[in-house]
Amino acid sequence: MRICSVLFLTLLIVGCESELDILPPSSEWRIVVEGYLASSDSVLIRIDESRNSFDEYQTSSQRGKNAIVHLSYQGAVHTLTEYTGTNPLIQRNGKSLDPTFYFLPRSVFVIPDSGSLNLDVIYGGKQVDASCRVPAKIKILDFHTVLITQWKKDVVLTAAFPVGISYYYLRGKSVGTFQSKPAAVTFMSELIKVTGDGKPKTIHIVNNNGGVSFTSEEKQILVLGSTSKEYYNFYQVLRSQQTDTDRGLDFFGREATEISSNINGGFGIFTIISDDTMSVDIP
Repeated sequence: MRICSVLFLTLLIVGCESELDILPPSSEWRIVVEGYLASSDSVLIRIDESRNSFDEYQTSSQRGKNAIVHLSYQGAVHTLTEYTGTNPLIQRNGKSLDPTFYFLPRSVFVIPDSGSLNLDVIYGGKQVDASCRVPAKIKILDFHTVLITQWKKDVVLTAAFPVGISYYYLRGKSVGTFQSKPAAVTFMSELIKVTGDGKPKTIHIVNNNGGVSFTSEEKQILVLGSTSKEYYNFYQVLRSQQTDTDRGLDFFGREATEISSNINGGFGIFTIISDDTMSVDIP
C-alpha cells in the first residue's frame, strides 16, 4: 500500500511539471460611448476609449478626437460634429471637458416621439454601433412637496405610468426669476424602476440634489424623464462604483463589477430620454 502511495505521489508531481504561461492583461482597447439623448435637447454624444490600467495612457485631450459619428432614423443619416460650444454641462472653469463630445443641433434633428435611433461610430480604426428605442413619455398629472428638513423638500408625484415596467427620473429646475438669480437644479431623483397598471400612480420621490432645494419664491419646471432598461442597468453599475468610492475603496479594494453596455463592439450606453414637463409654483 505504501509503494502505491509513493508511486501515485510521484506521478502527480511529474504531471504538474508542465509549463504555465502567465499572460499579461489584454491591452486591446475599445471605443467608449456615452449618449444620453433627451427629447427636449440637442444631440450630444461623448466619445472616449478604454485602456488597460497597466498600459501607457495618452492624455485626455487626445482621446476621442477625429471620430466619425452618425445618427440615423428611418433611413436618414445625420453626421455629428465635434462640439465647440459653451454648454455648462460639459464645461469646467470655462474649459471644455475631454474626452470629445459630438453635437447635432435641435434645429437640424429633433428626437422623434416613437421608433428607434441607430448610432455608428468610427474611431481609431475601430467601429461600434448601437440602437435604442424611443420610450413613451410618462405624463405628469399632479404633484405636491413634502418638507423633510428646513432646506429640503421631497416630491409626491402622480403620473400616468403605462402597463408594465417603466424607468424614469424626476428633476426640477428654477426658471431664474427670484432676485435675478440664475436658473438652478433644485431637485434630482435617482433613476427609478416602477411597475404600472395603466392607471394614475402616486409615488414619493426623494430629492438627492445636494445643493439648492425647492423654494416658494420662484416658479419651477418639473421634468419627468422616461428611459430604457439598458440605461437603468448601466446606471446601477455607475452607482455601485460611486458607492465604493464613497467608502474609500481604491482600485484593488473594489469588487469586480460586470460592465453593462449596449454598445456593440465597445463599452458605454446609447439611450433616449423622453421628457414630460410641467411649470409649477412651489407651495
